[in-house]
Amino acid sequence: MDQVLSFSQQLIQIPSTTDDLSAIEEAVFLVEKQLSTFTIKSFISDRKPSLLIHNAGINTKNFKIIINAHLDVVYGEESQFTPFIKDGKLYGRGAYDMKAAAATIIMVFKKLANHISFPLALQITTDEEIGTLGAKKQVEEGYRGEFILTGECGSNFKITNQAKGVYNIKVTTSGIKSHSAYPWRGDNAIVKLQKALANITDKYPLPKEESYATTVNITMIRTNNKTWNRTPDHAEAYIDVRYMPEDKNILNDLRKLLSPDIKIEAIQKYSYSAINTNPNNPYIKSLQKIGKQILNQEIPFRVAHATSDLVRFAAVGCDGIEFGPIGSNQHGDNEWVNIKSLGEYYQILTQFLLSIK
Repeated sequence: MDQVLSFSQQLIQIPSTTDDLSAIEEAVFLVEKQLSTFTIKSFISDRKPSLLIHNAGINTKNFKIIINAHLDVVYGEESQFTPFIKDGKLYGRGAYDMKAAAATIIMVFKKLANHISFPLALQITTDEEIGTLGAKKQVEEGYRGEFILTGECGSNFKITNQAKGVYNIKVTTSGIKSHSAYPWRGDNAIVKLQKALANITDKYPLPKEESYATTVNITMIRTNNKTWNRTPDHAEAYIDVRYMPEDKNILNDLRKLLSPDIKIEAIQKYSYSAINTNPNNPYIKSLQKIGKQILNQEIPFRVAHATSDLVRFAAVGCDGIEFGPIGSNQHGDNEWVNIKSLGEYYQILTQFLLSIK
């Protein structure tokens, strides 16, 4: 655990925000240095590196287990990249999301990978916060796992076997320009967009409290118009849809709410499949049994609102879950992870991997 805690702090000190490529590369180099005796396959997606490190032959693409972690973090104040320990918690940007979990996973892999008989891979990505293109790249190149486990934050020793899918949707309206003093000579694209969005929000009102249901949230509205006294001929809105697995056809449902002249499209780069792994999966059952023995409590399930690299594997039919240690305040101030839970997480992952034949 001294190694886990020390490596967690080293990673937190690196400001590997999604826009700092040099810091991201520094964090990746630290991982490569830790695991230099293993086969390491490197990838590049949109300038961001990712790794697949494994214990099998150099050309192996199919693994029994893939464990995933990401090293990128969201923006933080300079002080947040100086980790500190207080009251049994490790604080710092990325402590919970998810550098401490990553450090734990890396140390477990380092200890066990050469002492187990099945093909095991460790996937390290650096763009989970902005699109999971690293995981997508590896999946597109044919890398697969019978079961994927990511240490993504939010689970707090619960098993995330379901997570909402994501559609990043763009709605575009067109009109006719005119002097705004003579609106009857034009066709106002913003007004058309306003009516279209009203139809959508009437059908899908925003929930007032946490709800494990499909949500449709308008997040940006723009126009190409550059002056206040001209009727705009263009307007667009972006909508963040988080859908339950049973609502995978929601794009078509939204299209039915709009007139035929309004364009609606999903931006594939930022649209992800839902996660829906059977709770009776034998790997899940094994993890629950081991977790109960170590934590002396049941390991329940949860449904996630947000996404992880796991969605790229779900899109090609690979089963998987999110399962990580205890913490809070990801993306916020005073982000922390419970140090005791890191030790328990290490034990659970170790016994889980050793139990697999």
